[in-house]
Amino acid sequence: MSGGTVDAVGASTIDPMVRIGRAAVFTVFGLNGFLLAMWVVHIPAITERTGIAHSTLGMFILLMAGAGIVGMRLAGPLADRFGSRALVGVAGLTASVCVIGPGLATGPVTLAIALSAFGFGNGALDVSMNTQAVHVEREYRRPIM
Repeated sequence: MSGGTVDAVGASTIDPMVRIGRAAVFTVFGLNGFLLAMWVVHIPAITERTGIAHSTLGMFILLMAGAGIVGMRLAGPLADRFGSRALVGVAGLTASVCVIGPGLATGPVTLAIALSAFGFGNGALDVSMNTQAVHVEREYRRPIM
């Protein structure tokens, strides 16, 4: 992405590629919210099908958060090495595929594994999309998020 230019009246114009980057970041933020909503609205059905108690579900959600923290911790160095744009794609794909797992879980063990995978992907997506948003804001030279 390249910086903007200034036109004759002094108003800042933004490079079209930067505008595309802003739209892409907006889309990824929306995707992340949609993925979490897909999981949350199915909690009652998944809990019933797997036969777990509410206390067990609470522990599994904590496990999902822990896996998310691991994903966040690994996302920083991966973004430094491969770039946040590439990591957004990989983490977004990972979270998108893994959100299906809890819906396919048939018991406590498979649910725990599925939620861990989804949490990991979501954590990595969170860091990478926010890093990409910072890059877009720098190109805009003003807060836009």
